[in-house]
Amino acid sequence: MTSESSAGDALVGDPASLVDPLIGTGSGGATVGQVDTYPGATAPFGMLSFSPDTPSRPDGGGYNYDDTSTTGFSLTHMSGPG
Repeated sequence: MTSESSAGDALVGDPASLVDPLIGTGSGGATVGQVDTYPGATAPFGMLSFSPDTPSRPDGGGYNYDDTSTTGFSLTHMSGPG
C-alpha cells in the first residue's frame, strides 16, 4: 500500500496560530452593531464566566473590544446582553 499526499492534505505546523480568540467580541458592523460578547472561558451552563473587564464597562458584558486596556478580571459577564 502506498500513501499519496496532495496539497490539500498538508498539515499545519502551528494550528494555534490560525485561531483568533477575539472573534465575535467587537462590532458586527453597521448591520449587526455591537456584538457585546467577551473572550473569556465559561464553565458549563454559563455559571462561571472568567474574563477581562475594560474601562468602558458595557452593561452586562464588562468587556469592550475597542478599549485598549483592561481593569482586571471578574466572573460577572453575560454574553450578548442585547
